[in-house]
Amino acid sequence: MSADIYPKVSLLEERLKFWRNEIVRCLDKPTFLSQLAANDVFNEDEKSRLHEIYQNRTTTEAGEAVLDSFGRSSAPNKWMSFINALEQEELVYVKSLLVEDNVGSEEDRLRGRKLIRLFGPELEKTINPIDIISSLVSKKAITEVNRDEVLNLCQSKSRLYGIMCLLRRMQSQLRPREWYYAFLCALRDNDYTSECELLEPDFLECPHMFDPEKNCETSTDGIKEQQNACGASEKRSQCEQSLEGTDKAKERSSSSTDCTEALGLKGQDSVHEDDAVLQSDEDELDSDSEYKNDFQNPKLNLRDYQYELAERAIQGENTIICAETGTGKTWVAMHIVSEHLSKATKGTRKVVVMARTGILIRQQFDRFKKVFPKYNTKFISGGEDESAMLHVFVKDADILCFTPQILVNNLENGNIPSLAVFSLLIFDECHHTKGSGSYGELARRYLTEKFDKVAGLPQIVGLTASIGVGNSKNEEDAVEYITKVCAALDVKRLSTVERCRTSIEKHVNTPKEDTIKMTVRSDDICKKMLIENMIKTEEILDDICFSVCEPDIIDVLDKRPRERGTFAYYGWTIQIDKTAKRFVHDPESLREITTCATYLNVYSSALEVNTLLQIRDVMKYLANETKAEAERRSKFTDQEKELFENFKELQKDLTKKSKVDDADNPNVEVICDQLTKTFQEKGPDSRAMVFVKARATCIALADNLNNRLDYKAHSLYGKMQVRSMKGMSQEVQTEVLLRFNEGRFKIIVCTSVAIEGIDVPDCNIVINYNFSGNEITKIQMRGRSRTHDASSLTLGSEKLVEKDKVNVYKANLMYKAMNTFKNMDAHKLENKLDFYQREEVRKQINKTDLLGSMKNRQSTKDMEVLCVKCKKYICHTSKMRTLPNNQHFVITEGFRDQIDRKPHPKPAQYAGIVKKEKMSCKNCGQEWGMIAEKIGLDLFVLKLENLLFREEYSGDTNSFQKWDLAPKITECTVDEITNLLAYQTSMK
Repeated sequence: MSADIYPKVSLLEERLKFWRNEIVRCLDKPTFLSQLAANDVFNEDEKSRLHEIYQNRTTTEAGEAVLDSFGRSSAPNKWMSFINALEQEELVYVKSLLVEDNVGSEEDRLRGRKLIRLFGPELEKTINPIDIISSLVSKKAITEVNRDEVLNLCQSKSRLYGIMCLLRRMQSQLRPREWYYAFLCALRDNDYTSECELLEPDFLECPHMFDPEKNCETSTDGIKEQQNACGASEKRSQCEQSLEGTDKAKERSSSSTDCTEALGLKGQDSVHEDDAVLQSDEDELDSDSEYKNDFQNPKLNLRDYQYELAERAIQGENTIICAETGTGKTWVAMHIVSEHLSKATKGTRKVVVMARTGILIRQQFDRFKKVFPKYNTKFISGGEDESAMLHVFVKDADILCFTPQILVNNLENGNIPSLAVFSLLIFDECHHTKGSGSYGELARRYLTEKFDKVAGLPQIVGLTASIGVGNSKNEEDAVEYITKVCAALDVKRLSTVERCRTSIEKHVNTPKEDTIKMTVRSDDICKKMLIENMIKTEEILDDICFSVCEPDIIDVLDKRPRERGTFAYYGWTIQIDKTAKRFVHDPESLREITTCATYLNVYSSALEVNTLLQIRDVMKYLANETKAEAERRSKFTDQEKELFENFKELQKDLTKKSKVDDADNPNVEVICDQLTKTFQEKGPDSRAMVFVKARATCIALADNLNNRLDYKAHSLYGKMQVRSMKGMSQEVQTEVLLRFNEGRFKIIVCTSVAIEGIDVPDCNIVINYNFSGNEITKIQMRGRSRTHDASSLTLGSEKLVEKDKVNVYKANLMYKAMNTFKNMDAHKLENKLDFYQREEVRKQINKTDLLGSMKNRQSTKDMEVLCVKCKKYICHTSKMRTLPNNQHFVITEGFRDQIDRKPHPKPAQYAGIVKKEKMSCKNCGQEWGMIAEKIGLDLFVLKLENLLFREEYSGDTNSFQKWDLAPKITECTVDEITNLLAYQTSMK
């Protein structure tokens, strides 16, 4: 290899090591092996071995194996052969990572991939790969081999498999900006303009801004600058300021890491994709320009009231910092951390920053990392293997950021022996400490260690805008509530603003608040029809339950709430389902009772959707929620057929009624009118947050607003799956907020996930659409609107408006109680705190004993495993095994004859296995779990919630929520799978 053409071998080796994850991702085809084997880098045996890995394992494992084998190869000129092979395979991007000094910014590399991941579900629904594949081949975004693979998938499987493959393959060949531009052009040129606008709203008007050839020196920041130039020349000075800021950022990042400098990649971020940060161009902490400048050029120039808030913590006291949303509590925490770390000797400084949600802790990590570059700040995500190995990172990290459950888990598994490992714990949104959540678990652990006289326990600092008063009705009860919260965190004094009250009032905005009562429809057709169907279903349920003559199920049946559609009714349907699974022994009766409960549950939730939205939204919700029932209709019993026919008739009637003019919900009109009016008053650069209770309402309302308004809207909700509705991943949540802050989305419709902690500095419109909370959410929601012209509107039922008045009363009660607490006699307070702390420790001891006894009672009997719906026999527990990552699978050869299979809607890899198919009961159609692939073998993985366990002799049946409480399943290693599933090899 000529040194004049390519870098030295030592530099190539360093770059291969540095960019290994990126390179492995792109080596997704075995044809690359043939190129290397042709130049004797690999012999034929090694080539065959690697080919086999490509065929039987994941492409990631295969890519890793190729690089490992290449590293061991002693072939002369192997690097020349490697580079030539990249050229032959047209892997332009991989070659650039190895031989070029400038490979673009991290934002450029990751932007296209993140947007496609964010909007992947929408793209997969609408794009036919056959339409765009020729355009991508002509632009060399994919090879002809890729094209053939995609077309074969379309023909042999489905269009969905084809587009999923295409979206993966096109990210491997060209440089990121090149393939992304080619993809946008292919969408535009083939009439996929709405998909194009979804990804990049400005592309159709200004495509040259995204052309890497015309903007080769411009990063994504440069694209934003050009967007300003395209829109209005008067913004030129802002663009120049942005460019100046970018230059300063480049200067700061030029000395980022030794590794980056060694590779000759000055100015590049060494963070991999999984740790990539989605940052706004502006500070998300405070809306004032003074603070935006501070964040871009991090200096902790605190305001006087912020120094006052930090005083007790700086002196080493445990304290709770209580201050309104928007006062910069995160900056106060940073100041405390800075002082704490600067005074500690190296090795003893271990700061933990915790927040309850993934999106919020990621936001905090981004800030701490940027403000404290000299300290080692580590982010640990709950969805990664790292979360179970916290002890590995404690030694080298100065600041650790994670959700509290991660610390709870590591204390329970013994990886972290004591909280004394750390020197400072910061609890963001610490009002959640009271109760059984993870904050409460940590607080009780701390108090237990305190009374055990464990030395070196960490300092505790809590942050909250509203400490809350719980169910208190008067000031005395409210003081007791606050005292208990402080006792849990071992806090004797609150940190609030007293001396600098005049100063804080200048910076805290109180939005203008209005209330509009929802219109109650005199003739609510949809509600009547839903209730009629619920009554029919209840009558069928009554007949089945009375014929079973089981006292426990009759007892629950008699407790049916009078008002349908309430939270109490929803809970009753769940209780019916649980009780039947435990006490009803007749398989057919059980099946029909649980089916009735499912329909009643769905109808109840549909009433909530109807209250806030249109009939067509109710229809869509019902269809989505009963999809699983519809898919198993070929296996229905006569009773299930009747229930399904009733449902179909309801859908038909709703379809007819939805076309009637007076069927529209007037409250949707009010929301649209209010948003339109407010945007006109405040200007097109405004941002609005609309809060709703249910996820179904959230998604449907966002779609409604998109169709009816000139401003783009998007939904934002939690990550947990709710019935058929998938959760929103942390990455997608972060991207939605980023686009909201950038102005791509002007409106976000949110559930409670966005109430606490999340910073949206430009939000100046908040609408509460029949969202019922407490005094804490009242204060938090008010704080979502930060700007000086902000407004807040509540559109709710008469019941909610009355409850809102109670929340205002409780918020005022909280402030009075806080003052009383601060003025309490020190000796009296000391006694109260000690009493409540000992009470908490007793609870912890009792809970530990109870959990221990439950685990000790975990049955070791060989029990029958049954279908949760029809009690069909699946296997015995002795014919199951569990892997270390908690996958429980069946090992009997005859099991495959008991199931129906269908392709997994989202085939993917996780925890070392590949999800391939869904499996369901051949008798009733109930889903049982999934079929996954591991080392070339099928794992029939069962889902606990779909199973019942029956003792063979007594006939007692139980269901379990956690595997560690269910009957014990024998553990096995990955190496043992081959022997356990040897029958599959012989069949092949």
